[in-house]
Amino acid sequence: MAVSRKERRAERKPRVEAIFGEKAGYGVLDVLELTELAWHDCYAEITLPEHIVDEILFCSEGDLVKLMQAARVAVEDWRDLKVWAQTLREQAGVPTTFAVERLDHVQLAIPEGGEAKAEEFYAGILGFELLPKPPALAARGGRWFAKNRVQLHVGVDRDFHPARKAHPALVVRPLNALVDHLAKAGIEVRWDNAILEVRRCYVDDPFGNRIELIEGAD
Repeated sequence: MAVSRKERRAERKPRVEAIFGEKAGYGVLDVLELTELAWHDCYAEITLPEHIVDEILFCSEGDLVKLMQAARVAVEDWRDLKVWAQTLREQAGVPTTFAVERLDHVQLAIPEGGEAKAEEFYAGILGFELLPKPPALAARGGRWFAKNRVQLHVGVDRDFHPARKAHPALVVRPLNALVDHLAKAGIEVRWDNAILEVRRCYVDDPFGNRIELIEGAD
């Protein structure tokens, strides 16, 4: 949905005033609007991307002259603006690189009203513990489960389709004990010998989502 000029000004106002103050904020917003018009003429894009707005404000360092310089650089070649911003961050000791530390959780979809079945399978059969959801998210339905360092969420999807290909892979030790446990519950697994050095199988949750089970190393 298109955002109006007035709405864009309102969204940018808090960021602008945090850097330039309330008095100068109106003029800064005008400069950004003029930059947006120039951006449209150069790149045929209706709106100035917000990540470019952020870089313009960052490079301005709260100075109106630098703001106009940064706006001009953005229109001439936004890549030069990115270089300018990165240089400032490096000089200020602001980290410019990142590292993904770990996988926080995996989420699978379930149909509406499937929470009870999800609890029976993931908590009752696979042995996960049920975690309380934050109040803001609890109203959306679904459940959160955890076991050791593994966290698995199931979320309600009104247009639910089971994940037949995409899947989480759980490392289990000993795998045979879980396979026997599943069999007693009337749930069959599908063994896969494609990778000879990895003992593994697949099982479906009550909704048809595929789950891989891998034998843990001793």
